[in-house]
Amino acid sequence: MNILFICRNNQLRSKVAEDFFKQFNKNPSHSARSAGILAGNLINRDLARWADRLIIVADNVSPSMIEEKYGKKVEVWGVSSNSRELYREIQEKVEKLIKELG
Repeated sequence: MNILFICRNNQLRSKVAEDFFKQFNKNPSHSARSAGILAGNLINRDLARWADRLIIVADNVSPSMIEEKYGKKVEVWGVSSNSRELYREIQEKVEKLIKELG
């Protein structure tokens, strides 16, 4: 399964999620990338097509905008960039996702 983690600028939250996924995932049939909606590695049709699952790792990105533009359902984790527990919060969510994927 291909996972695309999304945030606003692809500077922190989506990149942290991608890095944790790559660090903890041991199943070669699962892979992850990250993208932003305003800057960084921008989400585009090719990335959206590649992804089996789109996950917004932010509290300031509209899921409906992405769903309408790319025709795919989006999951929202809603992590704030101001959270003091940002890394722990993302790590826990990524570890849960990896368990779910098997």
